[in-house]
Amino acid sequence: LYIPEGFYHGTSCVEDCVGAVHQVERLTPGTSFERFVASRKGTPSEAVSLLREALKLDGTNSDYWMELGVLYASAGRLGEAIACLEKSLDLNPLNEDARSN
Repeated sequence: LYIPEGFYHGTSCVEDCVGAVHQVERLTPGTSFERFVASRKGTPSEAVSLLREALKLDGTNSDYWMELGVLYASAGRLGEAIACLEKSLDLNPLNEDARSN
């Protein structure tokens, strides 16, 4: 979700709604969030596989794209890393983690 700079009307409502969605994801088996959490526990190749599964379920999550880009970069797969980080920034230009990687 991208909210342009200077846009304040309804921001807290949007943040509350996004927070509620994330809570539901945490409680629901088989969600993209479940795969994202699992990706942080396995080997790098397992993490890539789980993040790709998470992206199939929620391809609009800029954090998943950023995490995948970081994994690709650490494996020396720089072209794929750049593509993932650019996708992350396309989805959320305010994602400072993606910008710094």
